Amino acid sequence: MSRYFHFTIGPVQGFVAQARRTKDFWAGSFLLSYLSGVAMIATKKQGGEILFPLPDNEYLGWIEGQKSGEPPRQGNIPNRFKAEVTDKFDAKKITEAVQQAWISLCESVWSADLKHFDGTKTREIWDRQIGSFWEISWAISDDKAVSNLLDRRKNWRTHILPPEGGQKCSIVAGFAELSGVDAPQSEALKKFWRELKVKNKNFDLDIKDSEQLCALAFVKRRFTRYFKDFRTTIDGYDICGWELDSNVPSVALLAAAPWLAAAIQKAPTQKINALVEASKKASNKGAALIKLKCIDDASKSKSEISKDIFGLDGMTLFESTFESEKFDKGAAEAMKQALRDLKKELDDKAPSPFYAILLMDGDELGKQMSDGSKQEAISKALNEFTKNVPSIIKEHSGFLIYAGGDDVLAILPLEEAFGCASRLRAHYEKVFKSAKETNGVQTSISAAITYAHIKTPLHGALAGSHHLLDNVAKEGTGRDALAIQVVKPGGVNNTWAQPWEIALQEGSLEEIAKNYQKQIEGGHYSNSFFYRIKEIGEIVSSFADEGDMVELLAAEFRTGTNLKQDDAKKIITPLLNQCLPRFREIDKKPNKWKKGQINADGALIVKFLAQKGVEG
Repeated sequence: MSRYFHFTIGPVQGFVAQARRTKDFWAGSFLLSYLSGVAMIATKKQGGEILFPLPDNEYLGWIEGQKSGEPPRQGNIPNRFKAEVTDKFDAKKITEAVQQAWISLCESVWSADLKHFDGTKTREIWDRQIGSFWEISWAISDDKAVSNLLDRRKNWRTHILPPEGGQKCSIVAGFAELSGVDAPQSEALKKFWRELKVKNKNFDLDIKDSEQLCALAFVKRRFTRYFKDFRTTIDGYDICGWELDSNVPSVALLAAAPWLAAAIQKAPTQKINALVEASKKASNKGAALIKLKCIDDASKSKSEISKDIFGLDGMTLFESTFESEKFDKGAAEAMKQALRDLKKELDDKAPSPFYAILLMDGDELGKQMSDGSKQEAISKALNEFTKNVPSIIKEHSGFLIYAGGDDVLAILPLEEAFGCASRLRAHYEKVFKSAKETNGVQTSISAAITYAHIKTPLHGALAGSHHLLDNVAKEGTGRDALAIQVVKPGGVNNTWAQPWEIALQEGSLEEIAKNYQKQIEGGHYSNSFFYRIKEIGEIVSSFADEGDMVELLAAEFRTGTNLKQDDAKKIITPLLNQCLPRFREIDKKPNKWKKGQINADGALIVKFLAQKGVEG
């Protein structure tokens, strides 16, 4: 007799989102996916068949030591799945397999970095945090169609971690750091972390002097150093690791990458190499080689460029970094001069201090998975979607953190995010075309782009991205939508959203921004125009129709220029179109849109994109 096993592991946000670096996000996503893969393997070992999502068998093969193709670098297995099993299936063995794999992997980190603390308070903290963190839930049903068992199971909330004392981790809220020292900033606390840095190779690349970490954050930072030699036996079969490239671009490097690529193309090689040498001297850490596509493409035309161009510390590409007294004065001045020399080659343009977080999620697939006739078609389409996401992100000079099922999380240069999101949306539509036509699957994908300043805490920017996707793109706009926000160190500045159909019309926000960039560079009008849109919109939007608003805004736009009113109207019309929000009325058949009052944030985001976040 067939039964249906539902599995999930979490907390997703508690493990992935509490992060300071892009590497923290990536490591959390990778480990969560890896453990979900272990659960799938353990299920298959008992004769289970994974029904949804269809597993990446190549990825599972790597976990079992069967190496085929390129070693997986990103997680692509969701944290929940459904399998068909027999009535002899033992669900407890799945939980035990995941826990054993996790504890064994963590033990490989302990043995390499912390073994001399055996029998101490540090070991007690480690065992407590590692052994009790994961919340693993499962349910079994005789009904193949039921899809909400895990949601109902989660309502029980039997997994509650006790509060911890001591000094708290720099990254994971509420968790004690590993020294066990109670006094903050004491010499004993500093000594503990200082000695770890001395004893362990590459420690200063993974953990800063100012960071004191709990066991969870420590594993996320250090596991890649030992993953290739990891192996443990569970119930007669092996679970393995592999050599894993742990070089993850910083948000600063992603923000500056297009500027650096332009500098490589336009500036003399001598000036580029001078920048590389100055950066190496100014940076306090070694170079991790990272090839972002735009930098790689630009460097191919100049054979004499230093290969260390791929190992720059992104923060050294911003003059403001050297306001800190921690830098050697001579090295800081040399780096600032190298940056100024390149700015001259680029018409005095500085690198943008903003990068983009791209978060995407399929719409309403959960509801349709309860229909057994649609499940196979959905699984195949999602498998195809996930397979091609990494190459699309790479082509846009981004870094993929996670792609599994209908979820995507990536970090990109500011200039690349809109185009990348639209390509991923087109790819999603393409892979689901057959499922829609033959199985009646109704789905779309929504996206959130957060343009975040490099000095904005990364975990806060990601949390805001989830809110933007769930509450603005999906619930607020009615799904199949794109939402954008700009986040500066002081908080969220502007928020805009439209259904994809409006967002991708001729005269999209990105196209308008490129046109206005040319207008700005030509000195054709003042930046104050964008703020006047906000003032005019607030005054007249409640009583003026679109035609009146176009006339008013066109008249304002042409002030101080030689433009005729009709020419100004042609420029203003697409901008106003994007500034008038549409809201999809989901419950009405067919779906219809309502228009809201003018949202001047759309115009301010155009200004932001046109200037790449660099005020001038």
